Amino acid sequence: MDFELSEQQTAFRDLMRDFARRTISPVAREWELAGRYPSEIVDEMKSMGLFGMLVPEEFGGIAIDAVSYALVFEEISKAWMGVAGILGSHSLATLMLARYGTPKQRARWLPDLATGERRSGIALTGDARVCGRQRPGQARLSRTRIVGGLPERLPRSRRERFRG
Repeated sequence: MDFELSEQQTAFRDLMRDFARRTISPVAREWELAGRYPSEIVDEMKSMGLFGMLVPEEFGGIAIDAVSYALVFEEISKAWMGVAGILGSHSLATLMLARYGTPKQRARWLPDLATGERRSGIALTGDARVCGRQRPGQARLSRTRIVGGLPERLPRSRRERFRG
């Protein structure tokens, strides 16, 4: 098995490295400490097509290979992990939609997600009473939501929306 990057992957890595060094590194520390959202960086990633990395070409994505995908995160994470997180959560959501969405859902959402016109993310949560004690494959739907930083039980009528 050959573990060397292809010529195309090497050029792509160099492009990502240059982008991270030129655009992200100079502002990362200052913006991170200030809690400033990197809008300009996100705009440049949109123009590079990075929000469509895992979106099939038929929906306007660039559908890059797994090694190139890893190279994007390697180079961006070196500069600012927060920016990699923005791109990573969006990519995970687009991958799930591309793989498991209905044809109608794919046609509706993927074109705008591929360009970054629409953005997505993921939300991870867990019930503190069972977190860490749950066995693999034992999913549990929490009926708690956070309101003003405090947990609040959802009424039965609202719980029904989360089932299915």
